[in-house]
Amino acid sequence: GLKVLKTNTSIQRDMRNILEFDTDKPVTLWIGYYAPISPSNRYLNAPKLETDASANDYGQADIKITNAIEISGMPAVNVHSFNFTAGHHRLDIGKGMCLILGFSEPAKDFQPHDAGLKESSSIDWLFY
Repeated sequence: GLKVLKTNTSIQRDMRNILEFDTDKPVTLWIGYYAPISPSNRYLNAPKLETDASANDYGQADIKITNAIEISGMPAVNVHSFNFTAGHHRLDIGKGMCLILGFSEPAKDFQPHDAGLKESSSIDWLFY
């Protein structure tokens, strides 16, 4: 039941991403954040309550699906959900690459989990 959104990576990386929409019923928006090994301006940072008081305005602070998507040559993707009531909404997602996966009916009783779709990593990268 996911209604997918298509976005442009270069626009996401170089400009602030504003998502404006109307809904006549409550919806959940699913966004995948890349989990880079080191800080990068290329990727949009996942919501963090430690540095952003608004990081849980829509219930988005916690990861819902860890290692949700594997894309060759890219970091693991962790999926967060944003919950919206019926009405008009304007969400400033920020600047940086992410996967705006789309909308679904509200995620009731969703159990956070690790999908395990990123190959397991070792700590060898520490020594390069």
